[in-house]
Amino acid sequence: MNYDVIIVGAGFAGLLCAGFLSEHGYQILLLDKQKYPLEPTMDIKMIEIDTFAKSGISRPDLEEFMSHVDRYHMYSPSQKTHKPVDYSSMYINANLLRQRLFDRAMEKGTTYLQLEVTSILFENSVIKGVQTTNGEEFEAKIAVDASVGYSVLRKQLAS
Repeated sequence: MNYDVIIVGAGFAGLLCAGFLSEHGYQILLLDKQKYPLEPTMDIKMIEIDTFAKSGISRPDLEEFMSHVDRYHMYSPSQKTHKPVDYSSMYINANLLRQRLFDRAMEKGTTYLQLEVTSILFENSVIKGVQTTNGEEFEAKIAVDASVGYSVLRKQLAS
């Protein structure tokens, strides 16, 4: 099957992108080696409060929300110098939020496959899709690299 967009990486960026594009009628394929649903482990992340309003998703529910912070104090390695930083943010259970974003993307029509991407497919120097570790090829008009750390897509494009 051909897709409008293939998104590689099902973290916050990939899930937000998949949900938003699916909501607007695009055929989305989301690929990640991560298994969903996520294990119910605690993964705490700090997120700026405005992130939710800017991304169009609802704020964390009581289960996702950990705490709210308005100010931090940054210290030098020697602890002799410190500076207060005003930054309205919250600590959240990231796995619960990722699972909610995943569920939202699936409800909007995103197709998810637990596969690892190994290479980009080109046709006349134009990206036409991706290939996965099991040899499957998927085609799309657009490929989005939403992976973190080691990225096959970025590495292949850089060479």
